[in-house]
Amino acid sequence: MIDQLKTYFPQIVTNVCLWKSNKSRIFIFDPKENKILEIHSEEKANFTIENPNLKEINILAIDKCIFDDDSGHKKCDFAAFDNQTFVFVEIKDTYKRRADKKKNAKAQLEDTIKKFQNAIDFSNYKVFIIISWRYKPIRPAISTGMQQAAFYFRENFNVVLIEGNQFTFN
Repeated sequence: MIDQLKTYFPQIVTNVCLWKSNKSRIFIFDPKENKILEIHSEEKANFTIENPNLKEINILAIDKCIFDDDSGHKKCDFAAFDNQTFVFVEIKDTYKRRADKKKNAKAQLEDTIKKFQNAIDFSNYKVFIIISWRYKPIRPAISTGMQQAAFYFRENFNVVLIEGNQFTFN
């Protein structure tokens, strides 16, 4: 996977967009004006990667690293992957789950999936796309629109759409 990514997106190397971590909990922060960062503080993290088996997890900055603001298309913030699971994440900078924010997040994830699936072989991977909100909700709110979007992404791109502030690699 890493070789494919570097071949199709050589800016991964020049812009230092890819790194690895084997921590049990990996905290991701999106500073908005720059690429995502791995940080040490759960309180300041926008997204948490749970890694109970201490696997080597690859973290790939997409927005403002592989693609800049002048790329001419929408893109999600980052991806994380191991040897069987690939996860694309869009962190929305809002404390409200408004329909327009969800629509924009879905468009960003869709454009990113299209770019990556045109270049990378995901046949041996389970692929997830996640809309993450800066706040930590008490309970999930699954709307009809999100159910329809989940069906759309599964049928058209063979990916699983979920909302949340964390993902667990097993």
